[in-house]
Amino acid sequence: MLKESPDDPFLHFAMAKEHEKEEDWASAVDSYRWIHSNKSDYVGMYYHLAAVMTEIGAPADEIKTVYEEGIKVATDQGDQHSKAELQNAFMNWEMEL
Repeated sequence: MLKESPDDPFLHFAMAKEHEKEEDWASAVDSYRWIHSNKSDYVGMYYHLAAVMTEIGAPADEIKTVYEEGIKVATDQGDQHSKAELQNAFMNWEMEL
């Protein structure tokens, strides 16, 4: 399906989730980063990208930036549900540092 619709962020998201199931963290990050680079308004990606980055031990400043960007995108879109989820995950992540 990606060959037919290579710019569809949902298909990249679905691939990232499949990579996560297989614990192929590098491929999952690559798929999420594609969305981040090409469809940064796809708010659902931020929570999952930050979680996978945490899983692989990415630098804290990079993870923090992902959370902050996601909260801003959700705020700009008026998506209170996603905003609350991101804020909660961000707070929990910070407490674990």
